Amino acid sequence: MTALKELFLIRHGEAEHLVRNLTGGWTDVPLTELGYDQARRTGRRLAGLLEGGPFEFYCSDLLRARQTAEIIAAQIGQTAVAAHPLRDINNGLAAYRTRDEARAMRKPLSKPWQDWVPYPKGESWRMVRQRVEPFMEALEGERAVIVSHYVVLAIIVQWWWGLNDERIDATSLDIEPCSLTHLRLDAYGARVIVRLNDVTHLGNSA
Repeated sequence: MTALKELFLIRHGEAEHLVRNLTGGWTDVPLTELGYDQARRTGRRLAGLLEGGPFEFYCSDLLRARQTAEIIAAQIGQTAVAAHPLRDINNGLAAYRTRDEARAMRKPLSKPWQDWVPYPKGESWRMVRQRVEPFMEALEGERAVIVSHYVVLAIIVQWWWGLNDERIDATSLDIEPCSLTHLRLDAYGARVIVRLNDVTHLGNSA
């Protein structure tokens, strides 16, 4: 059982695949200039929220997340540990392809959708859950900061609230680049979402 009492979740900043018409997933590309600016703004906001207390800091091992975490680290005074379980959903043979090329190889949606593998040699939503949830359960500290990707962060929110398959199937989340999601336990042990997909710190940069 996890010891976590507070989580700060951050999606990586704008990355080149978002502006070059490429698929995301395991396409390993750097941040854009806008992405760098978003990460700096996020780091400043996060430093105020952490208020000097101890925390663990992790990020996906993909470049766009590592770069975001490195920029944030300069603001919060702690280096992130890159963790493979936090990397984006594997898009298999669609990695580094244009969105049109990926669409041509995309497999028809099948049910249950959590077991649908969209691209050859890729992953399903459930397969990502099976690597993310054990990672979260194994965290030993009471507070953690995680920089990752849309699918992983959505799964962490679902895990935090203990959603079953039926609830997961019925819900969806917006998680924008360099948005901040804050989760914590309240005084009664209830799992609270303090903020979700918060981009107010980005100002006109988003």
